[in-house]
Amino acid sequence: MLPVKHVIGPGSGHAEWAKERTGNPRNKGLTVSLEPGRSNWTIDPKTGNPPKGTARQISNVVQVCAQCHARRSQISDNYHAGAPFMDAYLPSLLEDSLYYPDGQIKEEDYEYASFLQSKMFQQGVECSHCHDSHTLRLLAPENVICSQCHTPAKYDSPAHHFHKTASAGAHCVECHMPKQFYMVVDGRRDHSIRIPRPDLSETLGTPNACNQCHQDKSTKWALKSAEKWWKLSKRGPDYGEVFHDARNYRSGAERNLVRLAQDKSLPDIVRATAIAETRQHAGMLSLNAIATMIHEEDPLIRLAALEALESATPEARWQIGSGLLKDPSLAVRVRAATILGDIPQQGLTPEQTAMLQAAREDFLRAQNFSADRPEAHMNRGNLFVQQGKLQEAEAEYQKALRLQPSMIQGHVNLADLYRGMNHEEEAERTLRKALGIEPDNPEAEHALGLALVRQGRTAEALPLLAEAVKHSERNPRYVYVYAVALNSAGRAKQAISALESGRVRFPDYRDFLIALIQFCRDAGQLQSARNYAQELVLSSPGDSAALALQRELEAANQH
Repeated sequence: MLPVKHVIGPGSGHAEWAKERTGNPRNKGLTVSLEPGRSNWTIDPKTGNPPKGTARQISNVVQVCAQCHARRSQISDNYHAGAPFMDAYLPSLLEDSLYYPDGQIKEEDYEYASFLQSKMFQQGVECSHCHDSHTLRLLAPENVICSQCHTPAKYDSPAHHFHKTASAGAHCVECHMPKQFYMVVDGRRDHSIRIPRPDLSETLGTPNACNQCHQDKSTKWALKSAEKWWKLSKRGPDYGEVFHDARNYRSGAERNLVRLAQDKSLPDIVRATAIAETRQHAGMLSLNAIATMIHEEDPLIRLAALEALESATPEARWQIGSGLLKDPSLAVRVRAATILGDIPQQGLTPEQTAMLQAAREDFLRAQNFSADRPEAHMNRGNLFVQQGKLQEAEAEYQKALRLQPSMIQGHVNLADLYRGMNHEEEAERTLRKALGIEPDNPEAEHALGLALVRQGRTAEALPLLAEAVKHSERNPRYVYVYAVALNSAGRAKQAISALESGRVRFPDYRDFLIALIQFCRDAGQLQSARNYAQELVLSSPGDSAALALQRELEAANQH
């Protein structure tokens, strides 16, 4: 029998401390202290709350816990306690597919991004103030945990919660940390620790704790009760309203997103999400904000600012984002490599070329770490496409599809690659295979419709483009492309109707107005074209292209 080999790792000192209980009681034999940064709160008897703290950074405790308790992808196995979380992980923002507009949990989001939104996190509360670090169990009964910061006389009372003592509604967590179930049995509490807002349920369709418990009651009932008990009507606007409007292309979306992003009183993850969302509304207002936020201290904000650059011109992306190729955070450098992946090296200095290449190598190493997952090969393929390495890209997409044949995005990307290689028949076959897997997938329907248009088969393409519009609730681009295809087929009246219907759903989508101006002008509807041009100028003050278009129509009227 071979002798047991003992490995001395970073946790060995802690194991020894646990046996002997000697040495530094704060570090407990660990390589870095994981004790909470703030150990007690002096409660103000007048308010029942502790005094406000100052803005804080993410502590060692929260970063260590986030390794497992965050929705994230891993980009390195070189993490150690005390190191920045984003040197090994790429955390998700409050994305539409994962969170409700107001930041409540929707999908399997774990706790990290929720907790970063909370006032408790902002005031210095950490995971180990509530949970045992080894078992994750609560250190005390729920209401006792809350009483560390909030006096029971004020908050653990029917005068505050308006429920019978010891009932479910008397538990702080039922109102402020409602539970969502995943996989039927896995209940997780929302760690954003928020005040119930049935008013947002009415306007945004978000859940609220009142109706999650009282499922037999309406949101109007919950709203009426909340206004009566807590004067909810006095509460100000919520960032969920801005995200909801932005994702539905409501008027003023870009301006409101920039306002959120620049508001330093908000949690950094909210600000980061706001600046990232501007990529769908890109204008000079957004670019100016991005240029400033690219220098923020929090790497999550710098990362989000890069995300927002995705739809900018290559010149703007390089001018604003190139400095982040040598960012101290690995996650930021990895994202910079893809945002700037298509920048041609001609014209770059040797130093700039080396900086870009180093970031690309960081990116490829990050994908190699996750080579057992199809997403990693998709990411590698996307970078190779940007670099013009089409054969390498095809091989990576094929690897992704071997790992997950049902991955629709993989089929769509592969088909787009074939389009770029002028292999239209192969692109069509790939997309029809995707629709065989998921018949109502709007992305595949849209891509196949475009492939048929390119082959001159517009009559076959139009039903597919129409189905993509039908099956997608959030993509105004599909409406725009469908209308362009209708107009190209000589069906201008239907094209204009499709755009006008699209504006009901997405009133602030600028391309609709531009297309309506062109289609109406070409159809001889000059007054309608001028009306749309005036609306475009009003919605885009200072836009020289909009003004030029308006002048052109005015000149046509004079002739």
